[in-house]
Amino acid sequence: MRCTAPVDTTAEPSAPVTRAQRHSPGITVEPALPPRASGRHRRSRNPTASPKHPDGRGDGVMTDDDDDLLAAAFRRGAEILTSLLEASGGGWSAAEAAAALQITRHTVRRWHAQGRLLAISMPGGVVVYPRVQCRAAADGSGPPRPYPQLLQITQRLRSRMKGGELFALLATPQPMLPAPDGRPQTAFEALASDDVASVLALVEWIGTPADAEAPRASRPSRADSL
Repeated sequence: MRCTAPVDTTAEPSAPVTRAQRHSPGITVEPALPPRASGRHRRSRNPTASPKHPDGRGDGVMTDDDDDLLAAAFRRGAEILTSLLEASGGGWSAAEAAAALQITRHTVRRWHAQGRLLAISMPGGVVVYPRVQCRAAADGSGPPRPYPQLLQITQRLRSRMKGGELFALLATPQPMLPAPDGRPQTAFEALASDDVASVLALVEWIGTPADAEAPRASRPSRADSL
């Protein structure tokens, strides 16, 4: 008979620690939304049911307490995204983005698929395009356009961050991106002041795997094996 330990319902859910946070105290990333529980998980009303085996393997059992913790984490993540979006100037719907950028809605979605535009999925399934990712034309003669570096940023981090996580990174003040007065500024603010090199250096640091700097083990030569 297998014995399971009771679930600690008082512990707060912790966000995963990224490589950048482990190796550089100067990078700040707002907590990301936790992964949703898949349909394969079975719900259990047994308060002593554990979501893991004693050896650490998941057994697929989700308790009501686990659901409560996940729901609280999702609410907190939505609050963070909403706060960052409002602080950065708000967002557009697809129709509003098309009107502001003077393009079609099909082009808005195509630019998003290509990585030229960031989109955030908000509670209720609403998709929002942050305004802060676009800047007005230098001569003021044309409509605003996304920062051209966004394409490079999204391509570098697409496999590691979703849209909301990437926006949180770029919209959160970073100590590694100091303004002239010394205060931390966001990546969007750095792009607006043409400090492109610092933003790309931050992105490259985050996008580098944790073991990329580890020396590769050399294969023994035939002579060494004799």
